[in-house]
Amino acid sequence: MTLLRKKAFNLLENISEDYIEEVVHFLENIKIKKEQEKTEHSEAYNNLKKYFGKLKCDIDYKKELQEILIEEYSSMNSFYCYLPFLLYCAIMKFRVSKKIEVENICR
Repeated sequence: MTLLRKKAFNLLENISEDYIEEVVHFLENIKIKKEQEKTEHSEAYNNLKKYFGKLKCDIDYKKELQEILIEEYSSMNSFYCYLPFLLYCAIMKFRVSKKIEVENICR
């Protein structure tokens, strides 16, 4: 028996009968909450398992993001609504150009 468990039993032995019922309810609630958490976690895990293996491995995420941004902002005529897409394109172009520079230096 661990030291902490001994301490808990000593406290229970010294507690008055008036509080025993409250302690029992408290301990039962802890047990119920733990079981509910396990159930929720297992349900979430099973929900995730349903999607396992359903995604294509060769997804071009940059292209997907570009298409979503075009759909989102093409219907809006304001330049400021289109600005996030333009910034994204500029950043991606900068990254590609820097990658090419690094590859040329390494050769």
